[in-house]
Amino acid sequence: MRTPEQSLRLWSAFRCYLGVFVYTRRMFNFEVKDIVRFVDETKVRPDYLHNFVNIYQIHRIDGEKITLQRDYAEDIIVNRCDITGVPMDGKDDRFIYFDPIIMASIVMPGDPVPVHNRDYTYYLDANVTFPHNKTMRDFIEENGFKYVHELQHYLREHYQTDDLKINI
Repeated sequence: MRTPEQSLRLWSAFRCYLGVFVYTRRMFNFEVKDIVRFVDETKVRPDYLHNFVNIYQIHRIDGEKITLQRDYAEDIIVNRCDITGVPMDGKDDRFIYFDPIIMASIVMPGDPVPVHNRDYTYYLDANVTFPHNKTMRDFIEENGFKYVHELQHYLREHYQTDDLKINI
């Protein structure tokens, strides 16, 4: 006879296995700073501003336990199988924007200091030019990215930063 705690642990492991198989159909190789979402939207907790938005950034990975983070929200520790990639569909990823680092300007004495405002435009509509004069959308279509974290991995590998942020 199993104790209730053992039964719950077994059910959680089984549900976790089913969740990976049924919802994602493959395991994603997530890294720290990847943008992800919950497989089961009922697990989304409101942030301090009472937003129920299913999008988070990975803060820490400890084996099968992953710590998710978002501005104005408490950190959430989840199992790896409880999260999945964010599809690039304009619906699930609508709160992501591209925020590149702007290099410091050289200002001579007496010259005005340039001001740079953050652009919160949806990342696929951002005014970004990749090599060979490609827009972000052209670049994604050419490389066949389907999930935001795939684009993030490519940008980190080739440009050492991904500059994608969550705006909620």
